[in-house]
Amino acid sequence: MELDLFLVPFAVGRYEHCSPHVRERFDALLEIDDMTLVSWFRGDTPVDEAFSEIVREVREFRRSQPRHS
Repeated sequence: MELDLFLVPFAVGRYEHCSPHVRERFDALLEIDDMTLVSWFRGDTPVDEAFSEIVREVREFRRSQPRHS
Protein backbone atom coordinates (compact mmCIF):
# COMPACT_ATOMS: atom_id res chain seq x y z
CA MET A 1 0.00 0.00 0.00
CA GLU A 2 1.26 3.40 -0.87
CA LEU A 3 0.95 6.04 1.79
CA ASP A 4 0.86 8.58 -1.01
CA LEU A 5 -2.61 7.31 -1.95
CA PHE A 6 -3.85 8.62 1.39
CA LEU A 7 -1.58 11.49 2.30
CA VAL A 8 -1.04 13.37 -0.96
CA PRO A 9 -4.71 13.74 -1.99
CA PHE A 10 -5.57 14.97 1.52
CA ALA A 11 -2.66 17.42 1.53
CA VAL A 12 -3.56 18.76 -1.92
CA GLY A 13 -7.35 18.75 -1.73
CA ARG A 14 -8.26 19.30 1.90
CA TYR A 15 -5.38 20.55 4.05
CA GLU A 16 -5.75 24.27 3.33
CA HIS A 17 -9.44 24.12 4.30
CA CYS A 18 -8.77 22.42 7.64
CA SER A 19 -8.81 24.03 11.06
CA PRO A 20 -5.45 24.82 12.66
CA HIS A 21 -5.97 21.85 15.00
CA VAL A 22 -6.46 19.40 12.12
CA ARG A 23 -3.45 20.85 10.29
CA GLU A 24 -1.36 20.41 13.42
CA ARG A 25 -2.43 16.76 13.75
CA PHE A 26 -1.75 16.10 10.06
CA ASP A 27 1.72 17.65 10.33
CA ALA A 28 2.43 15.50 13.39
CA LEU A 29 1.15 12.43 11.54
CA LEU A 30 3.84 12.96 8.91
CA GLU A 31 6.49 12.50 11.60
CA ILE A 32 5.38 8.92 12.33
CA ASP A 33 7.29 6.10 10.69
CA ASP A 34 5.86 4.73 7.46
CA MET A 35 5.30 1.18 8.70
CA THR A 36 3.14 2.43 11.56
CA LEU A 37 1.14 4.64 9.22
CA VAL A 38 0.61 1.81 6.76
CA SER A 39 -0.61 -0.39 9.59
CA TRP A 40 -3.02 2.30 10.77
CA PHE A 41 -4.43 3.08 7.33
CA ARG A 42 -4.87 -0.60 6.52
CA GLY A 43 -6.58 -1.15 9.85
CA ASP A 44 -4.03 -3.79 10.85
CA THR A 45 -3.36 -2.19 14.23
CA PRO A 46 -5.30 0.24 16.40
CA VAL A 47 -4.55 3.89 15.76
CA ASP A 48 -2.91 5.79 18.60
CA GLU A 49 -5.68 7.80 20.24
CA ALA A 50 -3.83 11.07 19.63
CA PHE A 51 -4.07 10.45 15.87
CA SER A 52 -7.41 8.67 15.53
CA GLU A 53 -9.30 11.80 14.43
CA ILE A 54 -6.86 12.77 11.68
CA VAL A 55 -6.47 9.20 10.43
CA ARG A 56 -10.26 8.95 10.22
CA GLU A 57 -10.45 12.28 8.31
CA VAL A 58 -7.77 11.21 5.84
CA ARG A 59 -9.49 7.86 5.25
CA GLU A 60 -12.87 9.54 4.75
CA PHE A 61 -11.40 12.07 2.35
CA ARG A 62 -9.84 9.27 0.30
CA ARG A 63 -13.14 7.36 0.17
CA SER A 64 -14.94 10.51 -1.01
CA GLN A 65 -12.65 10.96 -4.02
CA PRO A 66 -13.49 9.54 -7.44
CA ARG A 67 -11.52 6.42 -8.34
CA HIS A 68 -9.33 6.57 -11.44
CA SER A 69 -8.50 3.46 -13.43
